[in-house]
Amino acid sequence: MKKSEFTGIDRVCIDRFKAPIEKFKENEDLQKWAKKQLEPIMTNVYEGRFPSVAYERHLILDDWKGHLKNPKNDYKNTEKLLIMSAITQNLEKYNETLPPILNKSVLSTVMDKVKNGENINILKTYKKELRESYLKNKFSEKKGEWVVIPSYKNDPENFKKNVEALRVFSNYTWCTHNDKAKPYLEQGDFHVYLENGQPKIGIRFKGDEIQEIQGEKNDGKIPYVYSDIVLERVGNKKCSWQAKTELNDLKIRNANIKTIKNDLKDAIKNNDAEEIFRYLGYINDGKKVKKESNNIFSRIANFFGANSQKSKVKTPIEQKELKIEAYHQPGVFRKYAGNSLDGAISFKDLGIDEDMLLKNVKYIKGNANFSDSSATSLGNVEVIGGDAIFRESRVKDIGKLKRIGGLANFSDSQITSLNDLKKIQGNAIFKYSKIDSLGNLKHIGGVLDLQDSEVKDLGELETIGWSAFFNNSKVTSLKHLKRIGYKASFMNSNVTDLGELEYIGGDAIFINSKIKDTSSIKQIRGEAFYDKKNKPTKLNKSKMKSESALLDIIDV
Repeated sequence: MKKSEFTGIDRVCIDRFKAPIEKFKENEDLQKWAKKQLEPIMTNVYEGRFPSVAYERHLILDDWKGHLKNPKNDYKNTEKLLIMSAITQNLEKYNETLPPILNKSVLSTVMDKVKNGENINILKTYKKELRESYLKNKFSEKKGEWVVIPSYKNDPENFKKNVEALRVFSNYTWCTHNDKAKPYLEQGDFHVYLENGQPKIGIRFKGDEIQEIQGEKNDGKIPYVYSDIVLERVGNKKCSWQAKTELNDLKIRNANIKTIKNDLKDAIKNNDAEEIFRYLGYINDGKKVKKESNNIFSRIANFFGANSQKSKVKTPIEQKELKIEAYHQPGVFRKYAGNSLDGAISFKDLGIDEDMLLKNVKYIKGNANFSDSSATSLGNVEVIGGDAIFRESRVKDIGKLKRIGGLANFSDSQITSLNDLKKIQGNAIFKYSKIDSLGNLKHIGGVLDLQDSEVKDLGELETIGWSAFFNNSKVTSLKHLKRIGYKASFMNSNVTDLGELEYIGGDAIFINSKIKDTSSIKQIRGEAFYDKKNKPTKLNKSKMKSESALLDIIDV
């Protein structure tokens, strides 16, 4: 059968799981194939880090299985496969993640979107719709509000429903999103601050005492932007030692922010990036630091090793190309509190526009982490000397970036194009990214893993320094790629054309691949693995023998 003969759920299933439709004569063949793929998911015992996690997983998954197996609900095997693979995808043996709670109405809404051809992440969309359902049915829909989820003592009749509500309203980073919802609600109420339906702050009680306060990151730091809201909520309530520590840190951080904003008032107003970077220690140009024991500027600069003197702001500001030591939010060094900002402080907290801040930066010497950044563009940055982390960032445009000296992580990012990027010296990670072409990129020094990525086109890529994994990727041709330094895996891939590939420095895995012609390869330094059904017809073994690298053919 042809892909064009399938629609809706079936088409999505084929694309997601790379179903061998060329072997199918009718739709029923697809349903039988999907049933076979579904069996191990339905029968697997999803162990967790703790026995309690495994038990909770078992109870929740039993609800899902019972619903999907019920003949009255008329789910096709392709639909069951999509649903079960989505809700179990993050259930690892050594984590505490729980599958989402079953809500039949929400599930129906989500799967209707899939049937209608919407390209969605089923798990993320389900969780979003589930939270909105709770908001609509149980709570008001204000822009910002506190939701109080009562404890067992305060609402014993609805305890089970309240546990479900806490899981739904909890941020995915909180343990109450998983297995701690029940034991914590047995101890006391839970307050969640929602903004546009999203959880921003969680306050856990034990009896009438506040035990802990968490922000979105679950890192023990109360975000500055919600400090007034939290302090008002806490009021004169009793607090545990941990909660008192978190509140004290917040007050210190607020004082530090006030000091910095006052010191940089003119620089922020005039978008004087050089003055801001020098003050915060991102520029090390050998100038002496004014030593003042109570001056937060001196403590920050000492941590970074910058010996820069805070200069007076001049107007107009003469902007010039800048080189900075690294890029990250200015207050991420909590454990070095003696020499840096006391807790997490962002450029946004300081009232600094990161797009304007980066506008004249040309060279970042070390690592650049944009995961917590408000920047949407890299502007004129041409070189990042270390790692470049764009995971879950707001960056949409990498601007004039040409080289990354370490790894590049684009997973779950907003970036759609690599623009003029030519070299990534470390690993290149594209999992769940929106990038569909490698564009002008010519060299990747580490591993290229295209599993679960949207990349279809390798562009101008010529060399991969370490391994390449094309398993379940959308790439069909290697085009100009000439060299893979270590292993190359084409298992379950869509690659049919090896293009200009000449060298593989380790094993080559062709098991269940679509590659029939390997004659372009001059040397494989490891072994070539394939199965009898998918044996390449052109192996060109004579060339490999002449290169003193035997191509060992092993039936598996």
